[in-house]
Amino acid sequence: MDKTLLAVDDEKSILMILDFVFGKKYKVVQKTNGQEASEWLQQGNMSDVIVADMNTPEMNGFEFIL
Repeated sequence: MDKTLLAVDDEKSILMILDFVFGKKYKVVQKTNGQEASEWLQQGNMSDVIVADMNTPEMNGFEFIL
């Protein structure tokens, strides 16, 4: 499992679904908003795929992706 999927959503159930669906092929890293995800990436972590909710607190998915 060399690939990483960064899942950004404030709904725990959505994060659980993404982990269930993609967890066999990806290491799924879960963050609850764009700010957390941005900080994780700034720490030098890398992701092969990002799935981001557009409506999260702190920093929404659109701001995060830009």
